Amino acid sequence: MKLIFESWRRFINENTEIDKSTERLLSMLINLKKFKGSKDFLSRAKLIIYEEGATLNFNLSIDGQLAGMASYAVLEKQDNCRPKPYQNKKTYMLSNIAREGSFKGYGIGRLIGFLSACYVNSIGGSITSDRDTSDKAGKQLVDSLKMVGAKQSEQFDYVGFFIDKLERVFFDSKGQYRNPSLNNMAPTSDKTGKAAITSDFHDDKLRAEFDKSFEKLVRKVIDNLKPITPQVDDDCDPSSNIMVASGVGFARSFYKKEFPAFLEKVATMSSQELQDFLNSDDRVQGFTFVLPSDMINAGKQIIKAIDKTSKMSDEEKESLALSARNMFVLTYDAEIGKHGRAKEEES
Repeated sequence: MKLIFESWRRFINENTEIDKSTERLLSMLINLKKFKGSKDFLSRAKLIIYEEGATLNFNLSIDGQLAGMASYAVLEKQDNCRPKPYQNKKTYMLSNIAREGSFKGYGIGRLIGFLSACYVNSIGGSITSDRDTSDKAGKQLVDSLKMVGAKQSEQFDYVGFFIDKLERVFFDSKGQYRNPSLNNMAPTSDKTGKAAITSDFHDDKLRAEFDKSFEKLVRKVIDNLKPITPQVDDDCDPSSNIMVASGVGFARSFYKKEFPAFLEKVATMSSQELQDFLNSDDRVQGFTFVLPSDMINAGKQIIKAIDKTSKMSDEEKESLALSARNMFVLTYDAEIGKHGRAKEEES
């Protein structure tokens, strides 16, 4: 049995060749001290790549144990997020990336981030970090990309997105204020102290006054701002960690009682000041990235050497997807703390 195993291992080693320059790159990505060199790593590693609905998944196993995962959401054209000069490329947004706890120090996260970026680029796409990534994941992905010379796009236009959303939420296609349901913004009556707009109390006069003043405020904000760029392809929603008030995230703020006060502040800001505010979450990269062709080719070599996707059934892929999601949750809970910030390691 031992002889059969060794013969099988030699056969695998002989069929997982990469050139010298790619081998040097691999040594920068993975900690080969954990292996008996690059051939040992390539013989023990298995990469599975598959689509699941609008999600592109990458799962890396070592000796049959799931070691790392990455998944990307494939953005639809209407989601834009395509800054120059890559506005004609499909954008893949990082959803989840994680390394299983027992593989800490192997470089698994760095490797799978690089290989997944190479794959996305090789099929004509560009990548960006997600709107709610942890600081650890976002930094690791972007550091890996910059290390290998990734070219970044111009920045996303968050102001253009904000203006467009204001217009879509509060005005119809003809520019008429459409008086949406603003129950959560309810002003209070001086006489009763109760909300003027609730299911059991309604003050028509106070509601009319609020609608008039709120419409004027929204129009003032729209007139005050200009998109950062003239095109709409790069308009994108900012990080969901951006807060417009205590406990109120930007993404959910449009029907909150704190929103009018936020608009009052925005009315005094320049477009660039608002852009800087909406771009202030340092864990989210406001760019898309494309890799140099030589890096893509090196990544494709590594992928070819360890890609075992064709040998897996659909049922096995579904089981692997579940395992990857569970691993991500466990790793996130163990290593990432409040507001997506990595927990301090114990000394």
